Amino acid sequence: MKIIFSLFLFLAFFDLNAQITNQKFSGLVSVDAGIPTGLFSSVYSFTTGVNVGTKYTLSSQTSLSATVGFLNFFRKGGGEGISFIPVLGGFQYHFVPDAFVSFEAGAAIPTYAHGGILASIVPAFGYQVNPRLSADLNYTGIAQYGFLVGGINARISYSF
Repeated sequence: MKIIFSLFLFLAFFDLNAQITNQKFSGLVSVDAGIPTGLFSSVYSFTTGVNVGTKYTLSSQTSLSATVGFLNFFRKGGGEGISFIPVLGGFQYHFVPDAFVSFEAGAAIPTYAHGGILASIVPAFGYQVNPRLSADLNYTGIAQYGFLVGGINARISYSF
């Protein structure tokens, strides 16, 4: 897992340097916080996360992204929570200049032993605050033990 995370950090740094010659690529960092839903809501009180990655602009309305991050669900009443490393690819579409929908899909790698690699989806609706800053409301869903667990999150993203 450290190799995957290091590779994405390297790609994000490499992408930052590549901006000098090609403005279609940009780096991306985001933070999010939210509340668990479904089965998770009975055990966990809130969730936080951080992601880094790259973004490739296809047109003024569309872009592709690849991110890796860390997502933590905090247990109610304290104690050990549950964490995942999401590795996602995504698509963003601006249906008007300042508003967009996006969809990311990929893997969520649990940090606990014997977790396996789980499927993850992140549909979102957002607002482009300025060319570098955006905010969205998303659902982070993780397929685990035959259930879709996750949370509703508010995310702030910065492109560089």
